[in-house]
Amino acid sequence: MADMLIRAGDDRLTDAMLTGHKFARQERLRRAGFRVPRFFCVPVAVFDEVARDLVSPPPPLAHEGDLVAWAADAAAALSTAALPADVAAELSEAVRDLAGEGGLLAVRACVVADADGNGEDGATDAFAGMTESYLYVRPQDVARRVAQCWASGFSPGSIMYRARRGLPPDSVRVAVGVQLMVPGARSFVAFSRDPRTGEASCVIAAAHGIGEGVVQETADVDHFFVDTASGEIRAELVVKQVMTTRGDGDEGPVRRPVPPEYAQAPVLADDEVRAVTRLAGDVESFFGLPQDLEGTITPDGEIHLVQARPVVFSPPTPTAIPRTATPVTPEVAAAGPEAGSGGPRVRWTNHNLTESFPGLSGALTYSQARVFYRVIFRDLYRRMGVPDRGLRAREHHLNRMVGLVDGRVYYRVDAWLALHGQIPGFPLVRRWWERSMGLGENFRPSRVQVARALLTVPALTARLIRLPGQVRDFLRWWDRVVDHTTDMDAWSPERLISFYRRLWAEVGRRWGVTLVNTFFLLVWTTLTSAALRRWVTEDEQRLLGGLLMGGRENRSLLGVRSAIALAELVSAHPALADRIRACDHQPTPGRDRSQRDRGGQGDTPEAIWADIIAGRYGRRVAAAATTHLHRYGDRALHDLKLEEPSPRQRPAMIITMIKPMVHGGLTVAGSRARELASRAEAEGELRERCPSTARRLVIRALATGLRWSVKTREDTRYCRSQLFGLSRQVLWRLGDHLTAAGRLDRREDVLDLTVEEVLGAYDGTLVDADLRALVHARRDERHRATHRPDPGSELSTLLNHPVTNPSPHHPAPSATSTPPDGPGHGTVTHSLPGRPRAEHPGNDNAPVPHGPTSSGRSGEGGPLEPVRGGSPDGGTPGGGSVSGGGAASLDLRGLPSSRGVVRGEARVVLDPSISPESCRDRIIVAKETDPGWLFLMMAARGMVVERGTLLSHTAITGRLLGIPTVVSVPNATTLIQDGARIEVDGAEGTVRVLSPEEPL
Repeated sequence: MADMLIRAGDDRLTDAMLTGHKFARQERLRRAGFRVPRFFCVPVAVFDEVARDLVSPPPPLAHEGDLVAWAADAAAALSTAALPADVAAELSEAVRDLAGEGGLLAVRACVVADADGNGEDGATDAFAGMTESYLYVRPQDVARRVAQCWASGFSPGSIMYRARRGLPPDSVRVAVGVQLMVPGARSFVAFSRDPRTGEASCVIAAAHGIGEGVVQETADVDHFFVDTASGEIRAELVVKQVMTTRGDGDEGPVRRPVPPEYAQAPVLADDEVRAVTRLAGDVESFFGLPQDLEGTITPDGEIHLVQARPVVFSPPTPTAIPRTATPVTPEVAAAGPEAGSGGPRVRWTNHNLTESFPGLSGALTYSQARVFYRVIFRDLYRRMGVPDRGLRAREHHLNRMVGLVDGRVYYRVDAWLALHGQIPGFPLVRRWWERSMGLGENFRPSRVQVARALLTVPALTARLIRLPGQVRDFLRWWDRVVDHTTDMDAWSPERLISFYRRLWAEVGRRWGVTLVNTFFLLVWTTLTSAALRRWVTEDEQRLLGGLLMGGRENRSLLGVRSAIALAELVSAHPALADRIRACDHQPTPGRDRSQRDRGGQGDTPEAIWADIIAGRYGRRVAAAATTHLHRYGDRALHDLKLEEPSPRQRPAMIITMIKPMVHGGLTVAGSRARELASRAEAEGELRERCPSTARRLVIRALATGLRWSVKTREDTRYCRSQLFGLSRQVLWRLGDHLTAAGRLDRREDVLDLTVEEVLGAYDGTLVDADLRALVHARRDERHRATHRPDPGSELSTLLNHPVTNPSPHHPAPSATSTPPDGPGHGTVTHSLPGRPRAEHPGNDNAPVPHGPTSSGRSGEGGPLEPVRGGSPDGGTPGGGSVSGGGAASLDLRGLPSSRGVVRGEARVVLDPSISPESCRDRIIVAKETDPGWLFLMMAARGMVVERGTLLSHTAITGRLLGIPTVVSVPNATTLIQDGARIEVDGAEGTVRVLSPEEPL
């Protein structure tokens, strides 16, 4: 053969068309002076000669199964292939020269680049994990491993990957590298840029043992994040229990226990982290692109580089980004975030938006949300003194404050920053605003920004003085709107549309006052927290939660009190109470009253509601039920999602809501008493820890202002539920009319149309008159979206590419990998996105580590972290969940939000459309809540929520109900299993899994 082996020093070794990108890069790095282990290559020409006689052409127009069967035959033939005699002889000689006496080798495959440069470790398509590597290979076994490397190019994953990428299945061509094994004691994977955002931050994953443990996730891994500008190191450490290392004899890599003395300490010391960071930067500079490195550290401390490839950033698709990523600065907010390898990126978050729009949202809901944000924030900016010319110049930002990514509603961060940056004084509250949006708290205003903001204080003070009167006017106006809106069932389409347009025109002129209050809520929070932190305690949020209790009741809570009062009336009628306690949670179709037992067996909420309204249990109960429906009928689970019905549409939902109150004997006086007791406890602590009367007066005055703003926000949020309730009535009714006119098949089809399309059907402004086709297309897309993984709470997309949905064809991505579909096919990644992995690409269950480190480095950006000390298997970061058996210890920490200590069984709620009865006397554990969860919360003994702030709905409701509550507990729903026996301390912000010996 003309091309047999290619050894070190041969210029052909740098030709990717002969050896593949993987080995061509290693040779270039070795020649440039980087410490790369010695190697030689079996070039692709040898593969071509052998495969020519062993691999038949693939079947034409083959189905997936036929293609996989063909590939299996090819792999079987290649795996036992004999090398040509001259190649085998030269291979034996090269192996002896490289390994010497007793040396071991690594034999790795690489898919060779085609004429367009596409190949494994290419700059545009990684082909990651498509071929095999064999470690600790003895010299006499190298020829066999070379053949197996060839065969790995025809694995089912490799062939289907090529087919989905539009590449011919039989175009696989494999080169093989034979490299001297380095006896590494620790190994790492490093990205010279953050692969999720392209930001200038080096990301390192390191483990004891060899690199396979990091790449294939078979070892416990520490993560290090290095700000390349400042040199600051942030570490996320786990307790190391497992490592991957050499096995005995021919066993190859195996998992072994980490020596106890290494379990707690970081895998890399600070100087080693900096050395790896410098290496990553040097390799990036050498190749001119962000790099993804693999390396190992020998016992003498030397760092050896075993692989380098370009970081592949997913082009137009959503990419998860870390909670601690640096927010977009005001200077670049309008243009987009910092450029990564793929250009400027757009950042999205739904951190506190999922309270309002959880999960998938239909076209009707999203389009209504877009109208809502556009009109109310335009009114806010006008009220806060932003000039009209500024609003006109940023009209496009108003239109894109919220986006729809893979069927889920997200905030577009650059639009919000560009718009909010116009508000006088915004730099003073931006830090709290960023925390409420889940963006971290990295912003620090410059002295110039502070000086300019302070100049606006007189104008802001004047607005604050006027605010209470404006709020009263707003609430009076809104109550008139609600009270004067009659039953819409008899309204014509023209009347419905006219009402809708008038309503939203008024909203655009009046609703901004609710957001002015939200702005001052941030001001009150900033000032109160600062006073508590300076004069009382560094743990100010714990005390602040207690001081916020006991204020005037807001409208949301009045709705709960109304439900409690209705439950008290029901309890006075034993027969009615028994029916409600025993009724089915869901209605049973086809069952009439004669088939139901009067005592309640098989009874339905619909039947009970009908009997109440008919006066079967007295006029007082009937009047209370009717009044509650009229005043609070728009409050339900997910009440801003127009696809979700409310009691206004299904009154019998009220029966289900009050069932736990009837069962538990809850009273209005009792719930109020618990709230006031917690407030008194906080006041006592303030007196004890702050002896200065003057300072206490200042703190109480600030807390009073904050309580008023919190109440106002909750009042106006309830008004928001009513606003969406009125819109739901109008649009659902128009769906009835469109169905009657033959334009839709059923009323529910309206949920897959936008507001503009529903109104346009009557205005004559539809571009596509075939509403059925639109509905079917969107319904199909929504169905596909339900089978894709949730993209996560934060995403980034490339600025100059369309925002597309993740591909429906790939499995859920792993915690540290790019799925087999590869970049550009909807990759949504977590923890260390973009890191290829050789096998098991569908694992997405590993928790992402959070929290402080045992080495004293800066921890997770934010106030919350799990308490250290448990093992990974016990549910601490890097481990699994903990069940009710109490076999492992788990301590979590979050924001203390409502005082009290409670023990009980965890009720993990991922879908709140469950019976409140299932939460009775249990502790709710959820990702987030919205106001519609109130009736679940009232049945519970405590709450633990992954998201939220001290001023979020969960925290406020916990205080008002007087039940211990902790919010912002990372990964609570995955670390705590349903039924686990836990203790919640709402004053300290801790959640602890109890041991079997501890009583509830």
